[in-house]
Amino acid sequence: MPSIIAGVLTNLLIYFTIKRFTGNPWLGNIASLIAGLDPLMRILSSIALLDIHVDLWTSITLYMVSCGKIRWAILTLALESLFKINTLLLALPIVIYVLTSKYMERRSLLELFTTTILAIVSLISTTLCFQIISSIPLIQYFDLKEWMWSSIFGAIKWHLSIKCVKPPCPVSSNPWDWFMGRGGFILYYYPNKDKIVAMGFYPALARITNTSTLHIPY
Repeated sequence: MPSIIAGVLTNLLIYFTIKRFTGNPWLGNIASLIAGLDPLMRILSSIALLDIHVDLWTSITLYMVSCGKIRWAILTLALESLFKINTLLLALPIVIYVLTSKYMERRSLLELFTTTILAIVSLISTTLCFQIISSIPLIQYFDLKEWMWSSIFGAIKWHLSIKCVKPPCPVSSNPWDWFMGRGGFILYYYPNKDKIVAMGFYPALARITNTSTLHIPY
């Protein structure tokens, strides 16, 4: 049930986020429809994995950005990192969006630089604060230094490394292969031995995204 609720809320937030970014409710409806019809979205909304909750918090963060509430976006992104630390990668497009918005307002280079540094420092400090608060029992059992290396730096190292390279391990892949449609992971096995594989690359959507970058208003 929590996954189903998270999936429904994610779909609603996609609508409102696209509507606010574009000012066009029809585009919001189309984006929400595409997300709702995506088989992977429906599957993640029906099984007990953290990914759909990450999707929900990602949608909340992007909605805050669309409302211009960057501080709230930083807060929700830091909370999102409690599910998976690699969600902090979302900070990159947020920073780019904020800088683009400031640039379009003809802000000075000093202000752009200051905004970027403040956003990064705020995100790092808020994330560490949430991570420490949620891990107090572990910090008490270990010590702070060991917890930092195991939980924070260890998680970063884990996501940037190849875990298994020898048989009977599956074929290894680089971390960036996910974004190129290689190295997907199996979500579900059907009784007839069919399987559902999660991939991080949709050729059609990638073409749309690449084309849309040529039409960003300046």
